[in-house]
Amino acid sequence: MTQNPEVYSKLTGELEQPPSSLGADPSLPKNEEFEYLHKCINETMRRHPSIVFVPPRQMINDTRLGDFNIPPGVPLHLLPSPPFPYIIA
Repeated sequence: MTQNPEVYSKLTGELEQPPSSLGADPSLPKNEEFEYLHKCINETMRRHPSIVFVPPRQMINDTRLGDFNIPPGVPLHLLPSPPFPYIIA
């Protein structure tokens, strides 16, 4: 959000609005009222998962990846991190 001021502005605008579902307990607004907050949290978790475990893939063909040649049978670990997946062979 620090690199996207529009997202930050939209999120803070949503959070500054008084929830209409406060009812008897003002500390427990309904989660549905913070739709953009949930979208921001989901996108953050998608791009930066708290637990990264992706089972290794087994190469079945001779594969060229950039300047690297990966022979068949090599386990390949893909880590989902922006801006591109990190590859550990």
